[in-house]
Amino acid sequence: MSTEQSVPKPSPKWYHIIAFRKSLNLPKPNAFEDFNKESRLMSPALMLFDGAKADMALGLSNAFHVVHSFQLGSSQQGVPTYTFSAMNGNEKNLLQANMSASGMLMARVHKNLTDNLITKFSYQSALNSPQPRIQAEADYCGSDYLVSFKTFDPNILRKSGVFVANYVQSITKKLSAGVEFVYQKPDQYHEDGSISYALRYAGDKWVGSAVLMQMSMLNLSYHQRISDRVEIGTDFNFSMTEPRKESHTTIGGKVDFKLSSLRAQIDTRGKLATFFEHRLGPGVSVLFSGEIDHLRTTGKFGIGIQVEQ
Repeated sequence: MSTEQSVPKPSPKWYHIIAFRKSLNLPKPNAFEDFNKESRLMSPALMLFDGAKADMALGLSNAFHVVHSFQLGSSQQGVPTYTFSAMNGNEKNLLQANMSASGMLMARVHKNLTDNLITKFSYQSALNSPQPRIQAEADYCGSDYLVSFKTFDPNILRKSGVFVANYVQSITKKLSAGVEFVYQKPDQYHEDGSISYALRYAGDKWVGSAVLMQMSMLNLSYHQRISDRVEIGTDFNFSMTEPRKESHTTIGGKVDFKLSSLRAQIDTRGKLATFFEHRLGPGVSVLFSGEIDHLRTTGKFGIGIQVEQ
């Protein structure tokens, strides 16, 4: 009479790989477009304005906020402008819309379908623009990797649109790498594709990144926190597009005082830019913005006030 002995089955190879990855305790990486996030947020470039502006933010509840924005004397707008913004959000949902007096509408929606899957949708239209701008995105964030899919202005009838897919993986606790594929189809007769690569290393007080975009543009970024109130950064961009190859470098810094913060940068094209914010009291800040182009002998200056209630 034969007896059967239960023999444990060997685990599949991917079980061992998953267990090994979990044992490394790798962190979640930055998104592909955020590899140089620290130096970009430190730069005054995103905050520069000219003319005069005033922003009044009102918190109607913990989740619902509105902002009234006024601006005049801007070289870009030409005429005084007014923009109304509303935002309603919590940990899993976000709904935001901006409407200007000139008829420009911008809206975006973020929805966390699960703890790992996030969907995003944005819409932009203007009175003098026949075609609205649409963007849809889905991000899946694993324990040590991030997968993202995006589409810009998809049109089924015209068989056109831009489609982007990228993957970012943490290699060690400080090193991460990413790859991005871009497929562009402006119409049904033309199409183009490209690939980009990125590396990011985050030290204790510094971050360095390198991004090779579409095999024709190289970006090197470095950011260091000198102290709790002082940080510096630099960006180097080199275009390898024929027939004219060019490069430029930007160096900047940020200093936080007790009631103020100063951001400044200068680049090899002769542009000097500064942004200064001073808090007059709880919820009230005054803003100063300036930019000088030494090669073109032009300059811009802006002053503003922000009120939060």
